[in-house]
Amino acid sequence: MSSDGLQPGSSPYRRLLLALFFVGVATFAQLYSPQGLLPLIAVDQDVSADQAALMVSMATLGLALGVIPWSYIGDAYGRKNAMVWAVALACLFAVLTVIMPTFPLALMMRFVEGFMLGGVPALAVAYLSEEVSPRAAAVAAGTYISGTTVGGLSGRILAAPVGDEIGWKPGMLAVTVLAVGCVVVFVLAAPRAQSFTPRRSSFKQAVGQLLGNLRSPGLRVIYLQGFLTMGGFVAMYNFMAFHLAEPPFGLPLGLISLIFLAYVAGTFSSPRAGALAARWGRKPVLIGGNVVMLCGVVCRWTCVIEGRFYSAR
Repeated sequence: MSSDGLQPGSSPYRRLLLALFFVGVATFAQLYSPQGLLPLIAVDQDVSADQAALMVSMATLGLALGVIPWSYIGDAYGRKNAMVWAVALACLFAVLTVIMPTFPLALMMRFVEGFMLGGVPALAVAYLSEEVSPRAAAVAAGTYISGTTVGGLSGRILAAPVGDEIGWKPGMLAVTVLAVGCVVVFVLAAPRAQSFTPRRSSFKQAVGQLLGNLRSPGLRVIYLQGFLTMGGFVAMYNFMAFHLAEPPFGLPLGLISLIFLAYVAGTFSSPRAGALAARWGRKPVLIGGNVVMLCGVVCRWTCVIEGRFYSAR
């Protein structure tokens, strides 16, 4: 390996991208697997749409809270090892979720599952940044993000049709089986870290570094954007299934799940955005992405309003 990191085209570089792609699939397939099943969960557990949506929200909250502790663990014991443990434990808690006897206990398991899944986004980009040549880092990160979009899509697309036929619990278990297979690929494909140096700093130091990041105005803007865009994105998909399952649409879950095919756009745009950022800089690409996203939101609501109008007629 070059002292400048893994070079594009080399076998270890390709293996690393493959590994990160599949661990991204495993993570986000599990995170969002209940989303297409929420109407079934609401009926089966006798809860409201808002309460059913907590199956996604609790896992997302767990992931957000798990990022910092997992970053600390990865610094001390290695990125790859920490990611393997994180996603493997997440698979375990995914199984526990569907066998819990009550809805509140299932929510608790989803929270812990999300906490475990937080190890992957906490460490994946740091892992590739350490191992990959700087000039290829943006493209490599885009490949990992592509894996997350494929994961989010596959979790929903797989869970909803299975759930529609035999129940929401088998639907979520089917996604867990998929995730286990992806974890196996990650373990076998990921090359041994060559540039990692353990840093066993105290938890107090880790908290201090976090607070230092929060003092940066530029970073606070980025954090706020992530919070707002991700929150709106998840909420929109949480309730879209309820909306389409009710009159005047009345669509089955298997058909409703096809709306998640919009994820494919992210699969192709992520590596492209990385390449554009490497050429033009991150800020112009980020601004352009936001503009395109806002245009898409406007178009989506226009289509929904028109659809309701003509259905009512």
